[in-house]
Amino acid sequence: TTGETYLRVLQSAVTALYASDKLKRHRIEHERKWNAAREKHATAAVPTTGSAFNCDVVRSHSPPTSVDKLRPADIDVVGAIGDSLTAGMGIYSKNLLTIFTQYRGHSFTMGGKEDLSQHTTMPTVLKKFNPKLTGFSTGISGPDGIFAGFNEAVVGNRAEDMPRQARQLVEKMKKDKKVAFETDWKLINLFIGGNDVCDHCKDPSRFSVENYEKHIRTALDYLYDNVPRAFVNLIEMMDVAAVNNLKDQSLVCKALLQTFWCKCGSTLSKEEVYEYSMELQRRARRIAEDPKWTRKSDFTVVLQPFLREITPPTLPNGEPDMAYFAPDCFHLSDKGHALGGLALWNTMLEPVGKKRTDWVLNDRVNCPTEQRPYLATKGNSGSQ
Repeated sequence: TTGETYLRVLQSAVTALYASDKLKRHRIEHERKWNAAREKHATAAVPTTGSAFNCDVVRSHSPPTSVDKLRPADIDVVGAIGDSLTAGMGIYSKNLLTIFTQYRGHSFTMGGKEDLSQHTTMPTVLKKFNPKLTGFSTGISGPDGIFAGFNEAVVGNRAEDMPRQARQLVEKMKKDKKVAFETDWKLINLFIGGNDVCDHCKDPSRFSVENYEKHIRTALDYLYDNVPRAFVNLIEMMDVAAVNNLKDQSLVCKALLQTFWCKCGSTLSKEEVYEYSMELQRRARRIAEDPKWTRKSDFTVVLQPFLREITPPTLPNGEPDMAYFAPDCFHLSDKGHALGGLALWNTMLEPVGKKRTDWVLNDRVNCPTEQRPYLATKGNSGSQ
């Protein structure tokens, strides 16, 4: 597959970088500093990436027929399409040679290996509301592995791959005997865009903002036409330029970011990368605002914009806190995924039009309330 080819090319390139005598001293120092940041996190007063849960668990007396009346406990199935961030690439990697391991069981959108008290993801929160939840990832796996669940994300994929992933997701759900496809409520995450930004300079026409929008619409149209009872999170991507600033942390970060993860970060100006990221964000907002997604009572697409304005968390001295990142300076560590998982969950409860656009350090798991007991949709955000 294209994902496997992409991985092989990157693995061979990173292996060459790892063996480079010129960068050896810098690589050793980079990994030493990165592991020191991880160790500091692990020995902190609150070393866990988990969260406390103090919500009342209320499932509807009978499955709702309207997505505007959907409680968290009504969700039976989770699924996702996307790229390496959804695949959990590098979450627990300790060096560059193991960065390609896909820790799907700890991905912020789909990880369900741990209990919420140990690791915060959207599914580990949702499992507290419905212990019978299915579909989440449970371990290290590619998209077709036994631990993947309904996590169809492929490392290196772009928006153009989302229609194919959507078809594969639906096919997998239909075949699974644990899923009552017609009646179970499904929560599906779509998160894509980083590779579109980072490949834009190589082929501006292929990776245009117009094509980004077209491909995502095609994937959503397929879900709309083929998946009954579905709540789709369209997760707005982050500003890649902000993450690309991590190249200043070391020569190794610079080599990785400019040579492998985001070549456009070295050929385009920071302002150009920022503007392209912003345009993809605007396109995602336009997609989510399409009235089509409100025409069926049992389907919706909701924009979750909590990554829109994020910047890397910093240390007291103002430097980026590398404990939130994998050793490749681009992907997220367990601490970063826990931060993202909590932000995604809390954003899902916030009314459309009033959602957070940044993640919040040391946040807590928010709960549905008597006034707002449902997952927030355009249809119920005026009042519940």
